[in-house]
Amino acid sequence: MNGNKLNYILNMQLKKYIQFGFRLLIMCGTLYLLWSIVDISVLCKSFTQIPAWAFITACFIAVFRIWLTSIRWRTLNPNLSAQITKRQYFFCMMASSTFNMFMPGALGGDIARTVIVYKSVESERAINIMSIFVDRIIGFVSIIILGIIACLFSLKLPGLSQYILILLVCLVALISLTLFSLSRKIIIIIEKLLKPFGSPGKKIIKLLKTWHEMLIFYKKYPSRVVIALLLCIPIHLLWFIVMYILANINGIEISFFTIIIITSLVWIITAIPITFSGMGVRELSFVYLLSLQGISSEAA
Repeated sequence: MNGNKLNYILNMQLKKYIQFGFRLLIMCGTLYLLWSIVDISVLCKSFTQIPAWAFITACFIAVFRIWLTSIRWRTLNPNLSAQITKRQYFFCMMASSTFNMFMPGALGGDIARTVIVYKSVESERAINIMSIFVDRIIGFVSIIILGIIACLFSLKLPGLSQYILILLVCLVALISLTLFSLSRKIIIIIEKLLKPFGSPGKKIIKLLKTWHEMLIFYKKYPSRVVIALLLCIPIHLLWFIVMYILANINGIEISFFTIIIITSLVWIITAIPITFSGMGVRELSFVYLLSLQGISSEAA
């Protein structure tokens, strides 16, 4: 048994090293590609054109957005025992944003948020942790919807069909997944299929039961979901405004609706845990999507 456990631990560590190496390789590859297509001297000049007021304003807006996001998460969390205070919600979101700087994908900070919540609560840990997942899904759905709405106001935009196709595919996938998860019959079938898998199966079944409990809560209090979706509007719009200001400062002639579309797409792409904090992938995504508007790689 000890030998099997040792082999299991070694295999898990080996997988982690392989995943780390793969992400590091992808990140280095994308950064090298950026280096080869971008004129660094022009890029450095663009940085010097950003005034101090714009940088300071962007920082304040970023912190304010994190505070709004903490309210959204608190609204979605059943938190029946109220073990997490308002201050802790905000602290968790700040920590999550910090960990996003070096963890896989743009959502890596959710892992840090999960760990903090797990140590902060003594009961109903599954529900509190599951609320993180729900909060992320709500944010994901809302940004896709905003991107599609922006497309409707940009019918003459070059490359619009590609933008719409990506957004619609993501939206359909999320709607399908949501409808799938809402079906109690499907959850029961999955539970039956998982029973023969012993302890791992029981853990997943427990998560499914927690998910079902949360669905019952949201059906009882649908206003919480509505409020969370409404909070997404200022959360996302504030970041679109920051991107629009920075684009104009760097002489990029682009409409606000185009900024919404492209930023939404980049957010979706960097959510995939390919590199650390989406580094390299994010920049290449901006370069490609903005190149469809005739914008140079350096400006993008």
